[in-house]
Amino acid sequence: MAGETICSILEEKSMIRKILIVKSDTYSASALKDLLTAHHNVFDCTLVDNRKEATTALQQQAYTQVVTALKIPRISDGYVLLSQLADKHIQSNNIIVIVDEKTDSVVASINSRGVEHIFPAKNLDGVVKILVATAGAAPSGHKKNQADIADVTYDLEKVKSVLNYVMGPVGNMIFADVIVRWHDHNNLNELLELIKTEINDPEKIALFQSHLD
Repeated sequence: MAGETICSILEEKSMIRKILIVKSDTYSASALKDLLTAHHNVFDCTLVDNRKEATTALQQQAYTQVVTALKIPRISDGYVLLSQLADKHIQSNNIIVIVDEKTDSVVASINSRGVEHIFPAKNLDGVVKILVATAGAAPSGHKKNQADIADVTYDLEKVKSVLNYVMGPVGNMIFADVIVRWHDHNNLNELLELIKTEINDPEKIALFQSHLD
């Protein structure tokens, strides 16, 4: 179905599609918003500054689609947000990731989160087209997924906080490294084992685990 046809149907039914756009140095969020609202009046765009604001916004109301980069502002933040979103709050086909460079390794890493719509920053027109093409998909159930995303956020924030307590500034580097290699996002123990391998010190591992329990 052509994008124009979808928009016509949505306009007739007064179905405004709410888009959450996470700002990043990778692309111009305001330019994307202007492209959407200038040509397709079925979109209501909300801009947020970072991952934490995105998480809060998603807890407060339902969005149809989410557009984000990996660097928001750190790459690890982008991966954490994808872990929170994919098939939990927003269906994976309604998530769009914008990257500085669309390399095979970056694509594979994002695909492992269940996300397929990946665009280089220079192709905002492509982002608009896919948003229009997928605009008919209904948002996920709000109440159920609000609890899901809150639980995931709490777990990841706690892990990161304890890691920084045990390892100091190195904790952020370890977290940024392992979050990319964490594949089964329903299995927090996998992430913890990756972190313990990087800590590589029995006493610090024991301290890390004791503060998590």
